[in-house]
Amino acid sequence: MRNWRATRWRTVSSSSCSQKSTQLLSVPLFFSESGRLTFTPYSFRAINDARGFNPYPKPMIKILIADDHSAIRQRLKQILLDEYPFSQIEEIGDGDSLIERALTEDWDLIIADIAMPAVKETLRHIRMRIPSLPVLLLSIYCDEDYAHHAIKAGAAAYLCKEEAHLELARTVQRLIV
Repeated sequence: MRNWRATRWRTVSSSSCSQKSTQLLSVPLFFSESGRLTFTPYSFRAINDARGFNPYPKPMIKILIADDHSAIRQRLKQILLDEYPFSQIEEIGDGDSLIERALTEDWDLIIADIAMPAVKETLRHIRMRIPSLPVLLLSIYCDEDYAHHAIKAGAAAYLCKEEAHLELARTVQRLIV
């Protein structure tokens, strides 16, 4: 755990787009133990609160990631934790566990690899039991035909794995709102 210490305060000018005004506010400058100047979320929170915009806290969401490759699951989890640091993200590696976990717990979103065995049947079963639960399907294939079949099978969204690092957070935001 890092120990942050606010040793100095800096007065910065903050202009609001909606209010056409400029105001001065004090923002703490945080230094790490090594002495490097570091901005923390608390620094940005002070600036955003003064502007009337507060992106914190992000909603607490529960996401289930199902992929048969552990490296992919870990990367997806890291991308999501960067965007939603207070979320609960769990991983599973097979389709049988997916249906069991999806139906026994409350999830805000399920992210699954379309190439996993029996994932389409699992998706249909989940959609019949919990129609309001969004399911995001991922695939290595970026062809529109695959996306069309995934949506037709009941997926809320389809995302190519090549674009996941760029589009995942935005797609999740659209699905959970």
